[in-house]
Amino acid sequence: MLPAGRESGLEIFDLPQFRLREMKPLLEEEVAAWQSTLYWNYETSSALVGQFIDSQALNGMVLCDADAAVGYTYYICEEHKALLGCLFISEPYRNEESEYRLLEATLDAARQRPGIRRIEAQFMLHPFPSAAPPLAEHVEMHERLFMGAPLPLPGRPPASSADGESLRVEPWHERYQDRAAYLIEEAYRGHLDSRINDQYRTVEGGRRFLYNIIQYPGCGRFAPESSFVAVEAGTGTLLAACLASVVSEGVGHITQVCTLPRARGRRLGRRLMERSMEQLAAGGCRYVTLTVTGANQNAVRLYSELGFGVMRRFPAYVWEDL
Repeated sequence: MLPAGRESGLEIFDLPQFRLREMKPLLEEEVAAWQSTLYWNYETSSALVGQFIDSQALNGMVLCDADAAVGYTYYICEEHKALLGCLFISEPYRNEESEYRLLEATLDAARQRPGIRRIEAQFMLHPFPSAAPPLAEHVEMHERLFMGAPLPLPGRPPASSADGESLRVEPWHERYQDRAAYLIEEAYRGHLDSRINDQYRTVEGGRRFLYNIIQYPGCGRFAPESSFVAVEAGTGTLLAACLASVVSEGVGHITQVCTLPRARGRRLGRRLMERSMEQLAAGGCRYVTLTVTGANQNAVRLYSELGFGVMRRFPAYVWEDL
């Protein structure tokens, strides 16, 4: 139920009708929630969202109690797809009923945009829901895990940087970015995660994904010194990659781990992750996090063996054929 006496006062409006001064208390509460729940400094991302709100350049919806904004969403359209960037509701109003109403209004607005046939959303601050979401006949819903581990890794020898003469483990460099896009497309071909995030399905999508995690502050500060690739000797092919960012003081985040199908079974993902975690610790990080699809049991097992535990479970949604 909604807060007592508030049921009739809640209304939903288009986000472009609002200015930053009206949204600021809600955005500040969201920043605090990211820090307390996910150990993530969301201030830079929130400031960017605020700038777009003030310039009326962001689509979304706002849940209001009288004159106060108590919840909001925003979404970004990319060709045939809309990506929901957030769904945040102030704590006194936060329940599945109010979340459903706000999400339903946002989906209705996004699907009316020209050409939109697919909508993706991952709500890291939300627990996995007990009920079906709006437009249930169009949705595919997956449980995602937010996992974390203390640093440094206890009692482990330094990770090896070589594998005979067949490959080299090297720190990330921008010259690897295009090859990494090809690696992502091949590594995720037919994989469950490519159903959740369609950027994984094409090389161009891989390029956009890499640009976002390297350049966009919403993914933290990219840490090239803590990111590594396994390079095949002779051909220069990237066999595997592990990319990391720093998301708040003392906290790192593994943003991507992937291995070419033909190179699996050589423990490359584990070795690269160990190198990344060692370097994050050397740089002052005391904790590291990552996200993974719960059904990806091999990955979950690997992360558990490296000391990661599940901190929370959250939903990933894909609405298709809209």
